[in-house]
Amino acid sequence: MKTILCYGDSNTYGHLPLDGSRMPAPWPKVLGSLLPEFKIIEEGQCGRTTHRYETDPAQDGTVRFGELLQAGLNVDLLIIMLGTNDTLNGINCETRETVESLRAYIKSWRNTYGENSKILLISPIHITDAFKRHEVFSVVYPTDAPARSETFSPAYEKLAKEENVYFLDAAQYAETSDKDGIHMEPEAHKKLALAIAKKIVTIFD
Repeated sequence: MKTILCYGDSNTYGHLPLDGSRMPAPWPKVLGSLLPEFKIIEEGQCGRTTHRYETDPAQDGTVRFGELLQAGLNVDLLIIMLGTNDTLNGINCETRETVESLRAYIKSWRNTYGENSKILLISPIHITDAFKRHEVFSVVYPTDAPARSETFSPAYEKLAKEENVYFLDAAQYAETSDKDGIHMEPEAHKKLALAIAKKIVTIFD
Protein backbone atom coordinates (compact mmCIF):
# COMPACT_ATOMS: atom_id res chain seq x y z
CA MET A 1 0.00 0.00 0.00
CA LYS A 2 1.38 3.41 -1.02
CA THR A 3 1.26 6.32 1.41
CA ILE A 4 0.26 9.94 0.71
CA LEU A 5 1.07 12.79 3.12
CA CYS A 6 -1.34 15.75 2.90
CA TYR A 7 0.35 18.82 4.39
CA GLY A 8 -1.69 22.00 4.70
CA ASP A 9 -3.58 24.52 6.78
CA SER A 10 -7.21 24.80 7.95
CA ASN A 11 -8.54 23.89 4.51
CA THR A 12 -6.71 20.58 4.86
CA TYR A 13 -7.62 20.21 8.53
CA GLY A 14 -11.30 20.75 7.72
CA HIS A 15 -12.31 24.02 9.43
CA LEU A 16 -16.12 24.24 9.14
CA PRO A 17 -17.18 27.76 8.05
CA LEU A 18 -20.41 27.58 10.06
CA ASP A 19 -18.85 27.43 13.53
CA GLY A 20 -15.13 26.72 13.24
CA SER A 21 -15.43 23.10 14.32
CA ARG A 22 -13.68 20.31 12.46
CA MET A 23 -15.81 18.68 9.80
CA PRO A 24 -15.98 14.88 9.77
CA ALA A 25 -14.68 14.47 6.23
CA PRO A 26 -12.19 17.09 4.97
CA TRP A 27 -10.69 16.47 1.54
CA PRO A 28 -7.87 14.12 2.72
CA LYS A 29 -10.43 11.82 4.33
CA VAL A 30 -12.62 11.93 1.22
CA LEU A 31 -9.50 11.19 -0.80
CA GLY A 32 -8.98 8.06 1.25
CA SER A 33 -12.48 6.85 0.43
CA LEU A 34 -11.93 7.53 -3.28
CA LEU A 35 -8.53 5.79 -3.31
CA PRO A 36 -8.77 2.97 -0.76
CA GLU A 37 -5.59 1.42 -2.11
CA PHE A 38 -3.63 4.36 -0.62
CA LYS A 39 -2.89 5.19 3.01
CA ILE A 40 -3.62 8.87 3.66
CA ILE A 41 -1.79 10.82 6.37
CA GLU A 42 -3.71 13.98 7.31
CA GLU A 43 -1.42 16.82 8.36
CA GLY A 44 -3.57 19.95 8.35
CA GLN A 45 -3.38 22.68 10.99
CA CYS A 46 -5.43 25.84 11.36
CA GLY A 47 -3.38 29.00 10.93
CA ARG A 48 -0.37 27.26 9.40
CA THR A 49 1.82 29.48 7.24
CA THR A 50 4.57 28.43 4.85
CA HIS A 51 7.30 29.83 7.10
CA ARG A 52 6.98 33.04 9.09
CA TYR A 53 4.96 33.13 12.32
CA GLU A 54 6.89 34.91 15.09
CA THR A 55 4.06 34.99 17.65
CA ASP A 56 3.34 31.25 17.48
CA PRO A 57 6.16 29.05 16.17
CA ALA A 58 3.85 26.02 16.19
CA GLN A 59 1.98 27.59 13.27
CA ASP A 60 5.17 28.13 11.28
CA GLY A 61 4.82 25.35 8.71
CA THR A 62 8.55 24.66 8.62
CA VAL A 63 8.48 23.45 12.23
CA ARG A 64 6.09 20.53 11.77
CA PHE A 65 7.49 19.82 8.31
CA GLY A 66 10.94 19.40 9.83
CA GLU A 67 9.53 17.02 12.44
CA LEU A 68 7.94 14.90 9.72
CA LEU A 69 11.21 14.75 7.81
CA GLN A 70 12.98 13.57 10.95
CA ALA A 71 10.28 10.95 11.61
CA GLY A 72 11.43 8.83 8.67
CA LEU A 73 7.94 8.12 7.38
CA ASN A 74 7.50 5.84 4.39
CA VAL A 75 5.80 8.32 2.03
CA ASP A 76 5.25 7.79 -1.70
CA LEU A 77 3.63 11.16 -2.47
CA LEU A 78 3.81 14.49 -0.67
CA ILE A 79 0.93 16.92 -1.22
CA ILE A 80 1.42 20.52 -0.09
CA MET A 81 -1.40 23.08 -0.03
CA LEU A 82 -0.34 26.19 1.85
CA GLY A 83 -0.33 29.94 1.30
CA THR A 84 -3.66 31.38 2.42
CA ASN A 85 -2.37 32.32 5.87
CA ASP A 86 0.71 33.96 4.42
CA THR A 87 -1.60 36.88 3.60
CA LEU A 88 -2.59 37.41 7.26
CA ASN A 89 -1.99 40.76 8.92
CA GLY A 90 1.20 40.35 10.91
CA ILE A 91 2.52 37.67 8.55
CA ASN A 92 2.11 39.61 5.34
CA CYS A 93 4.38 37.57 3.07
CA GLU A 94 4.65 38.56 -0.55
CA THR A 95 3.85 35.79 -3.02
CA ARG A 96 7.50 35.53 -4.03
CA GLU A 97 8.42 34.85 -0.38
CA THR A 98 5.78 32.13 -0.17
CA VAL A 99 7.07 30.59 -3.38
CA GLU A 100 10.67 30.54 -2.14
CA SER A 101 9.55 28.96 1.11
CA LEU A 102 7.74 26.23 -0.83
CA ARG A 103 10.84 25.74 -2.95
CA ALA A 104 12.75 25.10 0.28
CA TYR A 105 10.12 22.50 1.28
CA ILE A 106 10.63 20.71 -2.03
CA LYS A 107 14.40 20.72 -1.74
CA SER A 108 14.44 19.53 1.87
CA TRP A 109 11.97 16.76 1.03
CA ARG A 110 14.14 15.59 -1.85
CA ASN A 111 17.23 15.72 0.35
CA THR A 112 15.50 13.16 2.56
CA TYR A 113 13.43 11.12 0.09
CA GLY A 114 15.55 11.43 -3.04
CA GLU A 115 15.48 13.50 -6.21
CA ASN A 116 12.83 11.26 -7.78
CA SER A 117 10.37 11.53 -4.90
CA LYS A 118 6.86 12.50 -5.97
CA ILE A 119 5.47 15.88 -4.88
CA LEU A 120 2.13 17.49 -5.74
CA LEU A 121 1.98 21.25 -5.17
CA ILE A 122 -1.55 22.66 -4.87
CA SER A 123 -2.27 26.38 -5.05
CA PRO A 124 -5.06 27.21 -2.57
CA ILE A 125 -8.61 28.32 -3.24
CA HIS A 126 -9.23 32.05 -3.61
CA ILE A 127 -10.21 34.21 -0.67
CA THR A 128 -13.41 36.14 -1.41
CA ASP A 129 -14.83 39.41 -0.10
CA ALA A 130 -17.18 37.42 2.14
CA PHE A 131 -14.37 37.45 4.72
CA LYS A 132 -15.04 41.17 5.26
CA ARG A 133 -18.39 40.30 6.85
CA HIS A 134 -16.85 37.81 9.28
CA GLU A 135 -16.30 38.96 12.86
CA VAL A 136 -12.80 37.49 13.13
CA PHE A 137 -11.43 37.18 9.61
CA SER A 138 -12.34 40.77 8.72
CA VAL A 139 -9.82 41.80 11.36
CA VAL A 140 -6.98 39.33 10.81
CA TYR A 141 -6.89 39.45 6.99
CA PRO A 142 -6.07 42.59 4.96
CA THR A 143 -8.61 44.11 2.58
CA ASP A 144 -6.56 43.07 -0.46
CA ALA A 145 -6.40 39.38 0.61
CA PRO A 146 -8.67 38.21 -2.27
CA ALA A 147 -6.47 39.82 -4.93
CA ARG A 148 -3.34 38.48 -3.30
CA SER A 149 -4.74 34.96 -3.13
CA GLU A 150 -5.31 35.04 -6.88
CA THR A 151 -1.58 35.52 -7.46
CA PHE A 152 -0.78 32.10 -6.01
CA SER A 153 -1.87 29.91 -8.90
CA PRO A 154 0.42 31.29 -11.65
CA ALA A 155 3.33 31.60 -9.22
CA TYR A 156 2.91 28.03 -7.94
CA GLU A 157 2.55 26.66 -11.44
CA LYS A 158 5.79 28.37 -12.43
CA LEU A 159 7.51 26.94 -9.35
CA ALA A 160 6.20 23.45 -10.13
CA LYS A 161 7.68 23.64 -13.63
CA GLU A 162 11.01 24.93 -12.34
CA GLU A 163 11.28 22.18 -9.72
CA ASN A 164 9.71 19.44 -11.86
CA VAL A 165 6.89 18.62 -9.44
CA TYR A 166 3.21 18.03 -10.11
CA PHE A 167 0.75 20.94 -9.89
CA LEU A 168 -2.97 21.44 -9.31
CA ASP A 169 -4.94 24.67 -8.93
CA ALA A 170 -7.54 24.11 -6.19
CA ALA A 171 -9.46 27.22 -7.24
CA GLN A 172 -10.37 25.48 -10.51
CA TYR A 173 -12.38 22.89 -8.59
CA ALA A 174 -13.51 24.40 -5.29
CA GLU A 175 -14.48 27.71 -3.75
CA THR A 176 -14.71 29.33 -0.34
CA SER A 177 -17.92 29.53 1.65
CA ASP A 178 -19.94 32.73 1.59
CA LYS A 179 -20.05 32.39 5.38
CA ASP A 180 -16.42 33.39 5.87
CA GLY A 181 -14.70 33.77 2.48
CA ILE A 182 -11.73 31.70 3.67
CA HIS A 183 -12.80 28.08 4.16
CA MET A 184 -14.56 25.42 2.11
CA GLU A 185 -17.93 23.85 2.76
CA PRO A 186 -18.08 20.03 2.86
CA GLU A 187 -19.31 19.86 -0.75
CA ALA A 188 -16.28 21.86 -1.92
CA HIS A 189 -14.02 19.45 -0.04
CA LYS A 190 -15.61 16.61 -2.00
CA LYS A 191 -15.07 18.39 -5.32
CA LEU A 192 -11.44 19.09 -4.50
CA ALA A 193 -10.83 15.54 -3.31
CA LEU A 194 -12.20 14.20 -6.58
CA ALA A 195 -9.88 16.43 -8.61
CA ILE A 196 -6.89 15.43 -6.49
CA ALA A 197 -7.80 11.74 -6.77
CA LYS A 198 -7.86 12.01 -10.56
CA LYS A 199 -4.48 13.73 -10.50
CA ILE A 200 -3.01 11.03 -8.25
CA VAL A 201 -4.17 8.32 -10.63
CA THR A 202 -2.15 9.97 -13.41
CA ILE A 203 0.88 10.35 -11.13
CA PHE A 204 0.97 6.64 -10.35
CA ASP A 205 -0.21 5.44 -13.76
